[in-house]
Amino acid sequence: MSKVQPDSRFVAPIRGTKRQGLLVSAAQLFSMYGYDRAAMRYIATTAGIMAGSIYYYFASKADMLIAVNEEGIRRISSSKKKSLKTRQDPWQRVEAAMIAHFKARLGGGNYVWVQIKYPPKRIASAGPRLIKLRDDYERIFVNQIFTLPLFAPLTKKYVRLMILGAMNATPTWYSAGGDEPEEIAKAFGQVLWYGETP
Repeated sequence: MSKVQPDSRFVAPIRGTKRQGLLVSAAQLFSMYGYDRAAMRYIATTAGIMAGSIYYYFASKADMLIAVNEEGIRRISSSKKKSLKTRQDPWQRVEAAMIAHFKARLGGGNYVWVQIKYPPKRIASAGPRLIKLRDDYERIFVNQIFTLPLFAPLTKKYVRLMILGAMNATPTWYSAGGDEPEEIAKAFGQVLWYGETP
């Protein structure tokens, strides 16, 4: 495999610490070529460091995959927490959380595609830690949905799973120039509020 050149489809590299550069490169190569084909030495070369130096920052490729997921979740969580600060109504808080989630998922570039392509069960050595990352993030939605005055027969556990499943699939069908994240989130909320979108 030759050195990967920058691609305009992907998020531009973050120029900061060497570890940040490695994460950007890993996210790009995992997304473009897959976890198995993205060799550690190519990730190091793309980040502009010596191949042997990569192990100073990450003990293994599985550790690097976990770190890429951590960065992706950090970005989404940060956006979501900011959106909730000024809202008190439970429906508005859920809608705000969904908007933040959509914006992060649709604008997260390589970090998002790595999360979509490599769910916890795909990489056995990283699975338990990836599951914990996912569960910690989803707890934000657990807390928000728990406060909703839903129709009694609805089980809030499955409402949460339905919302998260639908939102996480958005990058696979969303087209640039389509509905804005705010419009999608409002329609999702209406499904719960009215039983259907008007």
